[in-house]
Amino acid sequence: MVSIYLPLPAYQRQWASQGFDESDWTNGGSDRLVDTYVAWGSIETIRNRMQEHIDAGANSIIMAAGGYSPENSWELLEATAP
Repeated sequence: MVSIYLPLPAYQRQWASQGFDESDWTNGGSDRLVDTYVAWGSIETIRNRMQEHIDAGANSIIMAAGGYSPENSWELLEATAP
């Protein structure tokens, strides 16, 4: 999911401004980079990650159910909907 953004200079500049370096966006992306930008794991883990954003002041969150089958995508969306 993140791999399409890794070679793009605009994203690399943004990541560098946030403390990442070239090693974070080469060879498929570092675990640290992916974990920072991708909520992954169980539905409960994803729900908790969304709540962290809300607790930090977010008033809207955009999520894409990448890597899930269509059936599981709906399950994830239903489980995390307000």
